[in-house]
Amino acid sequence: MALSALLPFGVDMLFTLLQPYLLFLSVIVESAGNTDAFRFEPGFWNRYLKHNPIYRHLNPRLGHAMAYDGAREVVVLQGGIHANGNLSPSTWEWNGSTWAHRSGSGPANRAWHAMAYDSNRNVVVLFGGWNNGTKYRDTWEWNGAGWNQTFSAPPATPPASPNRRWGHAMAYDQNNGVAVLFGGS
Repeated sequence: MALSALLPFGVDMLFTLLQPYLLFLSVIVESAGNTDAFRFEPGFWNRYLKHNPIYRHLNPRLGHAMAYDGAREVVVLQGGIHANGNLSPSTWEWNGSTWAHRSGSGPANRAWHAMAYDSNRNVVVLFGGWNNGTKYRDTWEWNGAGWNQTFSAPPATPPASPNRRWGHAMAYDQNNGVAVLFGGS
C-alpha cells in the first residue's frame, strides 16, 4: 500500500536513533479516535496499529509536535488536539518501547506548533502554535525535567522573534548552532 493513501492530516515525522528507522507518528482523530504509527525500514513502510503496546497510555490527537532528544535518547511529544476537540498541554516521552507522561505544565494548550532538538545545549525548543484563533510567538525549552519559557515576544520593531504563527516547521542546524523555522500562517 502506498504511504500517501495512509497519510492523515495533522501528523508528525522524525528520525530517531532509538531504533534504526524513521518514525512517522500519526495520532489521528476519527469518529472513534485512532492512534497509528508507521516506521520506515529499508524499502518499505511498516504500520503499527492501535493495539501496539507503545500506545497504551497515549490518547489520540492531531496537531502535536515531536522532537528526538539525542542526549536522553527519547522522543518528546507535546500538545495537540484530542479526539474530543480539547487542546492538550501534556508532554510525553517515548523511550523506544513505551510512552510516559512527563508534564502537564509548561506551554499553554496548543496545536500546530513546532519543536526541534538543540544538540549543543541538550534541550528541545518549542515555538508558536495555535489555540482557538490565537496564534503564539513564544519560545519554550524542555530539558527533560520541565519546561522553561525563554522568550515571550512583546511588540517590537524590529521583531526579536518570528511573527505569531502555526503550521510551521522547525529544525536544528548543529553546524551553525541555530534553530531554523520555516513557513506557517
